[in-house]
Amino acid sequence: MEIWMQILVNGILTGGIFALISIGLTLIFGVMNIINFAHGEFLMISMYLVYWMNVKMGMDPYVAIIFIIPIMFVVGLVVYKATLNPIIERSELFTILMTVALMILLQNLALMLWNADIRSINIDYAASAIGTENIRFGITKIASFAIAIGTAIGLMIILSRTWIGKSIKATSQNRTAAKLMGVDTIRTYTIAFALGIATVGIAGAALAPIFSIYPTVGTQFGTASFVVVVLGGLGNVPGAIIGGLIIGLIDSISGFLLPVGFKEAIYLGVFLLVLLLKPNGLFGQGAAGGGR
Repeated sequence: MEIWMQILVNGILTGGIFALISIGLTLIFGVMNIINFAHGEFLMISMYLVYWMNVKMGMDPYVAIIFIIPIMFVVGLVVYKATLNPIIERSELFTILMTVALMILLQNLALMLWNADIRSINIDYAASAIGTENIRFGITKIASFAIAIGTAIGLMIILSRTWIGKSIKATSQNRTAAKLMGVDTIRTYTIAFALGIATVGIAGAALAPIFSIYPTVGTQFGTASFVVVVLGGLGNVPGAIIGGLIIGLIDSISGFLLPVGFKEAIYLGVFLLVLLLKPNGLFGQGAAGGGR
């Protein structure tokens, strides 16, 4: 019984991490109808930034989040202005090809700058855990889960309580009507994309103390985030949180019952089933991504 309780706890904590990675992806799709294939690579860039802040300045990874948020927000602004804004009015195929090109560019840029060496952050409390004798909670995973929930709540407050948040929601529901009401949709797109990148930057900072860092690490988490977003419903932030928890539990249970290599196959199988049986996701309402 204790083993299954531990598996359940691990699944929930891992699910929080998956949810945090996926929130930015679902925000970008929900507003702009852009499937950001480079999402995992922005996560990787954030992990490297946190690593160098720790190595060069001795900064705690969780303290680094204070700096990562504005840095990744600016990165999102620059990337959007330089690559996506010129083609946003064109066919969705162009944005797909652009984000795939960004994915390849960022991977190779990281490989060129930092080579393929696997790096990790060593902090004193990395192996610390709390709980009972039979059920343990890793400090870093608890911290990551708390950051995920805090980020989700903060994002939902921004979307529901602020002027830019209301502009984002209005644009995602009906771009033409939003423009008629005086919303600057181009500015809204830019801020929504930058928010999505800042969010995945937070995820990178939360993951850096737990996972190894290397140029293609984003591919692994990028795949999982797509599964979570489709499961929760494209463009649905609360759905991404629930989808993340579901995938976290599937990951934890399958990792216990099956050989390690089968974990991804299991949740990719879930991904295919959802696409076949309920394409809008378990919590999707109608077509997602009505921004364009």
